Amino acid sequence: MMDDEIHGLLRKENKCAVIKVGSETIAILINRKRKTGLKKRVAGMLPKYEYEKWEEELDQWQYRPVGFKTLFSKKFIHATIAVCFDETEKVVYWRYLTPAEKMQLQFSQVL
Repeated sequence: MMDDEIHGLLRKENKCAVIKVGSETIAILINRKRKTGLKKRVAGMLPKYEYEKWEEELDQWQYRPVGFKTLFSKKFIHATIAVCFDETEKVVYWRYLTPAEKMQLQFSQVL
């Protein structure tokens, strides 16, 4: 299921949900906030909420083979990229592999 979601997002079926990060990035620091309660409500006005703020690291990278079409020559290129799926925001972060990661993968896994 997760593979289908990642491939669907990377195929740009949901463009706003794919975010590319720097290729040397191992962890992404995410700033999050969550409603914790109602601060006060004034008649005729919108309610104000209190928020809990925290930072979280996403570092569960998985490697996926994908294909890209070049812009000018229209040539199809196969590559292996790292993807990280954020369950909270339903966003896929992706990046190219670092040289160290390429060295660790078996030759058959890196295209």
